[in-house]
Amino acid sequence: MGDLRDQLKKARLLSKKDAKRLAHEDRVHRKKVGGAAGVDKEREGHDAELRAEKENKRRADRDQQAELQAQRDASAEVGACEDLLKREVKRPGRKGATRWYFGLENGSLPYLDLPITERMQLADGSLCVVRIGPRSTHDYGLMRSEHAQRIAKILPDRVVFDASS
Repeated sequence: MGDLRDQLKKARLLSKKDAKRLAHEDRVHRKKVGGAAGVDKEREGHDAELRAEKENKRRADRDQQAELQAQRDASAEVGACEDLLKREVKRPGRKGATRWYFGLENGSLPYLDLPITERMQLADGSLCVVRIGPRSTHDYGLMRSEHAQRIAKILPDRVVFDASS
């Protein structure tokens, strides 16, 4: 099988004049780099550059995939916490209730009407107060502290009172 120039000439993609010019440029280049050994060395250097570029691209792709996976995991954890809030939040009971006040970061002092048993559980840290609705609303419920600690890591603004921490 001939070289690429012969194939291009047969396909009439390269004229005789251009083939001669390219052959001359190859001879000049070989002489400049030091003959066949120089051409081989140059080719090895080029191959090493290509390998390094491919490795850098693979590393960048791996990093990008890891970042995307971390974003997916974070999004899934937020969804799991939202689901936990929907499932595990308990509205305070009204039977034998007294008002229990708790302070927020903004200085407001909301309250919940709680029976004595729930007040004792709040005091000993087995229950926590969580915000059920959006940040601007005062819609609160009670949740077991182990669930609230998980939520506090992902959605810290949702846990408004935790005596265990």
